[in-house]
Amino acid sequence: KLGSSQLAPAVHCSPNPGQTQRTMARGSVLLLLLASAASGMWAAELDSRQSALESAWGKVLEEPESQQRGRTNPVKRVLSLLEKMKAELEAEADKESEMYDKMVCWCET
Repeated sequence: KLGSSQLAPAVHCSPNPGQTQRTMARGSVLLLLLASAASGMWAAELDSRQSALESAWGKVLEEPESQQRGRTNPVKRVLSLLEKMKAELEAEADKESEMYDKMVCWCET
């Protein structure tokens, strides 16, 4: 067993409080500089993206109506697809009705 006299004394190193505060202040300033630079770049990218979108949509909206007539409105496309599906389902229902009538006739005879 080790006695208390054989244990190494505990060494407590406490840094200079003034030095710690200066180090933390430098780190904070560096962090603020990096954050402001990053936000500036992000804002510039956002502005350029917004101006590009505005110019692209401006061109589309300023087109003469004769050029826009060739394009199909997305809502109209969906409506035409639904009408086509309705017509196909009605045709299938008619065929199945005819087949059912034939089966009923066959079963009764």
